[in-house]
Amino acid sequence: MENLSGFFNPKPVKSEKYVASDRYTDEKGNPLEWEIRSITTEENEVLMKECTRAVPARRGRGGAGANIDFTAYNAKLAVACTASPNLHDVKLQDAYKVKDAETLLKAMLRLPGEYAAYTSKVIEVCGFDKDFGELVDEVKNS
Repeated sequence: MENLSGFFNPKPVKSEKYVASDRYTDEKGNPLEWEIRSITTEENEVLMKECTRAVPARRGRGGAGANIDFTAYNAKLAVACTASPNLHDVKLQDAYKVKDAETLLKAMLRLPGEYAAYTSKVIEVCGFDKDFGELVDEVKNS
């Protein structure tokens, strides 16, 4: 009989604190930490579907396909994973003169390096940066 006991109590998925920019500080000058959470596989599938467009078949080239807009996907993923600050807060959006969370994130992290580093951290928190071998090693070492 197979022992399934290890599957009944998975370790919780934790959010991570991250300094996305040293341009945001508290009253003492300490950089503010953003909180990044992972999304579920189901949430990710919704984002992927929102960013996928049908590509018509070209004559003589076979069937139709699909094209994922990875720029839009990365923006939606970053917003979905940002627990703090609340990018959907209307007052915060108004302060930056924007009307949606994706545009707010890009306005707040307006330096390309800040935005790129943040999206890379989001990808890491979601587990996209690990291959199966790394996961096995991590489990063995914990």
